[in-house]
Amino acid sequence: MQTSWLNRFLKCLNVVLFQVIGDLQKLIKDLVDEHRNTFHKDDMRDFLDVYLKQITEEKDADFNGKRSERAKRE
Repeated sequence: MQTSWLNRFLKCLNVVLFQVIGDLQKLIKDLVDEHRNTFHKDDMRDFLDVYLKQITEEKDADFNGKRSERAKRE
């Protein structure tokens, strides 16, 4: 008997966790997309803009034949 309620609880917990994780992933994706669409390299609003700027600089450096610092360490 004890395992049946525990199994039901764990299944419900699993469903809820997957829903929460999915919601968080969508929220983060939406925030990053919004920041990408409104990004200006000279106007850093928050850490997402700094992150996007860093990614852009690394892509530009890699594209121009220079390896990024992270790639050099690996």
